[in-house]
Amino acid sequence: MKKVIFIGVFFSATGFIFAQSGKRSLNDAYSAYSNEYYDRAKTAIDQCITFDDTKADAKTWLYRGNIYLMIELQKTAKDSIRYRKLNLCNDCAEVAYEAYKKALQLDAKVEAPTMRLATTPEAGLKIVQQVLTNQAFDAADRDDFEAAYHLAEKAINAIPTPPYLDAIYMLAYAADNLFHKDTTKKEVKEIAKANYSILTKVKNPKKGILPYVRLAEIYRGENDTNRALRTMADGAAVFLQDDDTNYKVEYAQTYSIILLWAEKHEEGRAVMNNALKKYPKNLLLLINQASELNKMKHYEDSEDLLNRALELDPDNVTANYNMGNRFYNEYVDKWSMLEPLNGKEYEDMKAYLDGLLQKAKPYLEKAHQTDPNDRNTLIMLKLVYARLDMLDELEIINKKLNSVR
Repeated sequence: MKKVIFIGVFFSATGFIFAQSGKRSLNDAYSAYSNEYYDRAKTAIDQCITFDDTKADAKTWLYRGNIYLMIELQKTAKDSIRYRKLNLCNDCAEVAYEAYKKALQLDAKVEAPTMRLATTPEAGLKIVQQVLTNQAFDAADRDDFEAAYHLAEKAINAIPTPPYLDAIYMLAYAADNLFHKDTTKKEVKEIAKANYSILTKVKNPKKGILPYVRLAEIYRGENDTNRALRTMADGAAVFLQDDDTNYKVEYAQTYSIILLWAEKHEEGRAVMNNALKKYPKNLLLLINQASELNKMKHYEDSEDLLNRALELDPDNVTANYNMGNRFYNEYVDKWSMLEPLNGKEYEDMKAYLDGLLQKAKPYLEKAHQTDPNDRNTLIMLKLVYARLDMLDELEIINKKLNSVR
C-alpha cells in the first residue's frame, strides 16, 4: 500500500515539474524579449508551444507573435546591427501571423499590457499586414508571383475589414501575372478580376490606372465587350478630366484602343485625338497607338500616326520598324486575295502587293541602319527581301542574323 502511495506521489511530483516547465519558458521568453535578446526569446517561446500548460494559452501565442514580428522588423532596422545579422528565420512575419491568429482563436480578449510592439493580437496583425504586403511587393519585383500571391493573400486575411487596398492591389497583380504565365489557371484569373474590381469601385486614384486597364484587358480577352467598355468608362471619369493634373495620357491610349476593338470607331478616335491635342509631340503615344491600330488592321490610321512620329524623330528605330511592319502586315493580310484572280486583275493585285513590300523596305532599312543588331528588324528585312527576290541582299541579311544569334 505504501509502495502504491509512493508511486502516486512520484508521478504527481513529476507532473508538477513538467507543468512548471511551460510557465518557466514563457517567463524566460518575456524576459529575453524585454531585454532585446530576441534569439533567446525565440528559443524559449518555441519551447512553450510544446508544453501542455502553455501550448493552449492565448498569451503564449501573443508572445510568439510579438517575438517573431520583432525579429522580422529587426532585419531592416537601422539601429539594430546585432540582430539584423542573425538569420533566425526566413518567414518570421508569416509565423507571427499564424501566432496572432491562434491567440485570437484561443481568447479574443487576450492582452499583454506591458509588452512592447503589440499588446493585443489585433494590434500585431495590423503591423503584420503591412509587413506581408511589403514582402509581396518585393516578391513581385523579383517576378516571383507565386510568393507575391501567397503573401498578399495572408496580408488581406490578417485584418479583412476595412479592406487593405495595397494588399488587394498586389493580390490582383500577382494573380494576373500567374494567369499570363499559365492560362489554364482560370481560378487565378477570377481572383485577379475580383480584386481589380474592388479597386475600381473604391475610386482610389492612388492605385493608378492599372486596375481599370488590366480589368478591361481581361474582359477583352473574354470578348466581354460591355464590361470592358464599362470598366474603362468608369476610369475615364477619374483619369481623363479636362485639367492636365488629372489627365493620364496612358489611360487615354488604352481607352481608345478598347473603343476601337469594340467597333466604337468615332468614340475611339475622339479619345485618341483629344490625347494628341494635349500631347501632340508625345512620341510614345504616337508609336504605341499606331502599333495597336496596326494589330487591329487599321492600316491607314496607323500610318498617319507613324508619319507624325517620324516628323518629330526621323531616325527613331521603333517608328521606322513599325512603319515597315504596317506595310508588310497589309501585304500578308491581303495575299490570299490573289488566289481567285487571273489575268489583269491578278497582275494589278500582285503589283499592289509588291508595292506594299517596296514601301516597307526603306523604313526597315532605316531601322537597321540605326540599330544594326536588332533581330526583329533583321527578320522582317529577310522576309521582305525573300518575297521581292532580292537574293544578294537576302544573303547579307542571313549572315548578319547568324552573327547576332
